[in-house]
Parts: sequence; structure tokens; C-alpha cells
Amino acid sequence: MDDIGTVVSLSGASAVVKINKSKKCNACKACTFLPGQDAVNVLAENTKGAAVGDTVRVKAEKPLAVKASLLCYLMPLAFALVGMAIGVFFGELVTICAFFGGLFLGYVVLRVFERAVAKKREYRPAVAEILKKAEEAQN
Repeated sequence: MDDIGTVVSLSGASAVVKINKSKKCNACKACTFLPGQDAVNVLAENTKGAAVGDTVRVKAEKPLAVKASLLCYLMPLAFALVGMAIGVFFGELVTICAFFGGLFLGYVVLRVFERAVAKKREYRPAVAEILKKAEEAQN
């Protein structure tokens, strides 16, 4: 992800950056836009000391986004398949229930993992550059 946005608030060493949806957002999917939504707020490491109102470039490492996407899709699927494999020994209804139980458990584990990873700085996007200071925009 490499996008331009406006800093809307600061929180410690992080900045909340409002990024407007662009054409390349449809291919990336790093930010989650709801139907009809034209902007998203992204929590980014404020490595350049941006202030509220500054226009900034936000970057996230692509390999990390790919790794996160793989986890989001594969972890619940893996749990579902393991549940199904275990359920096969107990009958058809148990297999179906074990599949959906494994799928649910996979999403729960993913959510716990996501909260732990979100605290690590290397997985967060960062302010790469300040393009325009807030006071310059007002003049």
C-alpha cells in the first residue's frame, strides 16, 4: 500500500490518516472499504512527525500485506478442514458440524492473532513522507 491522505488525529507515536479511495484500492484490498464508503481511517506509525491536517504519504510493506492476506484466508480454512477430517470418523452430521466449528474456531484464533500482531510496529503502515504541512495548506 502506498497512498496519500490527511492526518486527522494523533495518538502517541501513531497518526490516524484519512485515505480517500482510489482506483488502485480495488486491487490492493489492504484497507477495507464498506460499500458506498469513499474514505478509510488508517492507523500509521508517525515516523516523520506529521501534525493534524498535514497531507502525508502512507506506506505499508507489500510482503506483509500478502502474508496477512494468506493468514486471513488459509487459517480458518485449515481449521475447517481439520475439523472435517476429525468429523469423518463420526458420521455425516458430525462432519458438517465439525467443519463449521473448525471454521468458527479458525476465525477466533485469527482474531486473537490479529490483536497480538497489531501491537507490533513492523506490521503497521508508516508515514513515509510529509507532502504538505497543515499551515501551508491554509495559506
